[in-house]
Amino acid sequence: MTTAYDAFPYRSRAYMESHIDRLYLVAHLFGLEPVPVDRCRVLEIGCADGGNLVPMAERLPNSEFVGVDLAARQVEDGQRWIEPLGLTNVELVARNFRRIPQKYGQFDYIVCHGVYSWVPERDRTGLLEVIKQRLTPNGVAYISYNTFPGWNTRRTVRQFLQQHTEGIDDPEELVERARVLLRFLHDASSAETSYGRLVRAQCEALVGTPPQYLFHGLLAEHNDPCYLREFVKAAGEQGLQYLGDAEFGTMMPDGLHAEGRRAMESVPGGLVEHEQVQDFLVNRSFRRTLLVHDGFEIERSIPWERVETLWISARARLLEGDIDGLEEARFDAPDHVFVTDNPILKAGLAVLDAMWPRNCSFQEWVSATVERSGRMGPEVRSTLGRNTLPLFTRGVLRLHPRDLGLVDHVSEKPLSTPWIRRRAELFKWVTDLRHGMRDVPPVPRFLLPYCDGKHTKRDLWKLLEKEHRLGRLTLNNGVDHGLEVALDGLLIRSLLVG
Repeated sequence: MTTAYDAFPYRSRAYMESHIDRLYLVAHLFGLEPVPVDRCRVLEIGCADGGNLVPMAERLPNSEFVGVDLAARQVEDGQRWIEPLGLTNVELVARNFRRIPQKYGQFDYIVCHGVYSWVPERDRTGLLEVIKQRLTPNGVAYISYNTFPGWNTRRTVRQFLQQHTEGIDDPEELVERARVLLRFLHDASSAETSYGRLVRAQCEALVGTPPQYLFHGLLAEHNDPCYLREFVKAAGEQGLQYLGDAEFGTMMPDGLHAEGRRAMESVPGGLVEHEQVQDFLVNRSFRRTLLVHDGFEIERSIPWERVETLWISARARLLEGDIDGLEEARFDAPDHVFVTDNPILKAGLAVLDAMWPRNCSFQEWVSATVERSGRMGPEVRSTLGRNTLPLFTRGVLRLHPRDLGLVDHVSEKPLSTPWIRRRAELFKWVTDLRHGMRDVPPVPRFLLPYCDGKHTKRDLWKLLEKEHRLGRLTLNNGVDHGLEVALDGLLIRSLLVG
């Protein structure tokens, strides 16, 4: 069966929230006992060419990974990625998700990104049925989908595009026509009205998206958003229950303004009802929902001691203030500026920032903070432990179920992974070792393929000097400085391993 994806492939990419580390983490925090990620079985439904699945398999060689996709061409493209890497723990299969051979059995983690909203209703029900059947008793499933109310404006834009592209079958012509229409709709909408500003914002966000999203995502034959409560109800009818969101912080009201947080305290009902109300308050348009089998007692009140088995990291640069003084210090966290006058928290963030991008065990974090702050161990353990989840929720800390193998300095023979090195030869964006997407500038991207643990810094200098001499790369401050900045850039972007 030939699909639109065979004629116009969808180049897949990594999605940090869909990594099995995140699935394990949320299940662990809510008191379940998920299978350790370093010895588990993983299924991805709608794997395309493996851009999300293969980097997981490369870093977790003792786990098994299976990807299924309806488009044979995409699976063939993925096989061409896998074979040069020599991976034996990952397999891509061209199949309808309803017809996965029984020999593959059940899976501890199931990932399904970008499928649920884009198939007919009967297939959405079938997808949940398959997940129920294929999920091991302690398994965790991830499903992403478009949501109301946030998708209302984008649906209006979609309908406008559909009406003015009817009859265009050629994918490239359709995409180009859609871009023209998006620019028209943007310019014709008034910036003086609330509705006009909403439409203009959507058009601005869409006009620069990759052609594959415009064709397969926005203008696909099926694109049916739903409310969170509708999705949870549909999952419940198949014997699956809501565990939480892969974006952990969105389950908490911390992102609301002060009055909004106070108002949320009076909202009746459980977690799902609270999150549904928050979706209206923030106009949420996309969700990454985690499901488990019915029957589990999910502990929504999380004791802080549960973080003690996890690994911690943070890029929290000091903006102003004194780590060792009594006044407030301001830290530049990824999502916002974090301010605290707590001497233990200040020392703890300074410790993690000095280690970045390496992650450390909770116990190592406590020990290093004791040394940095001069405080007693029990006080440091309690303070850091009680603040770990709030800081994770705010995006200040990152939590992991394992050591990621990252380093905090550039070695004499820098090393990246085969997957990263190969992708850097072909694309501007690469997958970092936290499963995020990184836009790598030209000079460090040129060096990445040679970061194989065999080339010394001197070897890299010679390669860079030649490129500069031939005019293929520009180094304004000389080769020495260019090499240092490029290697530091690879380190900070979580692209080098030990």
